[in-house]
Order: sequence, then structure tokens, then C-alpha cells
Amino acid sequence: MASGEITLNINGSAIDKNDPNVCMPVAKMKDAELEKRIYSSYLSAYKNTALAIKIVSTQWEIVQSKYTGIPTKRTIDVIIGYKTGGKCYKRAYLVIEQYNGHEYVKDIIFESNMQNPEKAISCTCLEGK
Repeated sequence: MASGEITLNINGSAIDKNDPNVCMPVAKMKDAELEKRIYSSYLSAYKNTALAIKIVSTQWEIVQSKYTGIPTKRTIDVIIGYKTGGKCYKRAYLVIEQYNGHEYVKDIIFESNMQNPEKAISCTCLEGK
């Protein structure tokens, strides 16, 4: 039998901000204008500030009417990091832009999947965003 103590000293943060399982995923699409619109739409829809927005789709998916083939909307997947009640979370959303027959409407609709609820993350994942 043996007994003893181990002291673990960690310099810096034990959280790897590049690990998508622990923090935010890597964005697959960069669009500053779209991210700005998502930010303001999220604030309006949820009365909460998005601290990080990651577009995890590589491109828009166009949804067409099965009868006419005319586009009805387009969608992308995003992960939004936010803070509420002193805790930080990330949640996946489907961002939707409706097609009005001439162009995609700039009003954004957020759709979330209840089978994929918000996930608590360390607030250090959202620092400096």
C-alpha cells in the first residue's frame, strides 16, 4: 500500500477554445454582413445579446416548392453563443430567409430543434468575441 498527494498546477486556462466539443465550433462560412444581421435579429427575437456567431454551413440550402420548383426560402445552420443569468451557453439554430418571388427577404427567422437544447459552456469560450 502506498499513499500520497499530487499537486496539479495549470498555467493559463484548462479550456481549449479550439475544441468544438467544449467551446464554439469553427465557422465554415464567413459573411460579416450576414453575421451582423443575425446578431441584430437574435437580439430582437430573444432579447439577448449573441456573444459569438458561427455559421457552420458551407453554403445556403435553397428550399423549393415541390410543385413548381420555385424557391420558397433558403437556410443555413448557425451556432450562437450567449450569456444569460451569469452562465454561458451555445445553441444551434436554423437561420431562414423567406423568398418573396423576387428576392430573399432580409428578415431572419430562427428555428431551433428541441432535441438539440442549449448546451452550457465556459464563459472563457466567449471572451473577446
